[in-house]
Amino acid sequence: MKIIKFHQDSCQPCRMVESFLSDVLKVEVDESYNVWDNDRVTLEMVQNYMIMQTPVILLIDDEYKEIGKSVGFKPSELENLFSKRG
Repeated sequence: MKIIKFHQDSCQPCRMVESFLSDVLKVEVDESYNVWDNDRVTLEMVQNYMIMQTPVILLIDDEYKEIGKSVGFKPSELENLFSKRG
């Protein structure tokens, strides 16, 4: 399983999610995409996972199928998401 993060540079909730993941949940993101980057890979990922706002944390399987998603800074939702990871 992988953790994917979608964020923006000027997004305060994005920074809060980053701190919560590293300081509280002790997890590291496997892939990170700034939604304002215009490179092909970022644009494809944003479209594939229908990212409409940030922050978004995705938990995906090895075939990039979505297992779970958290949108915004919601600590209890993030804790629940990572309980699925095992």
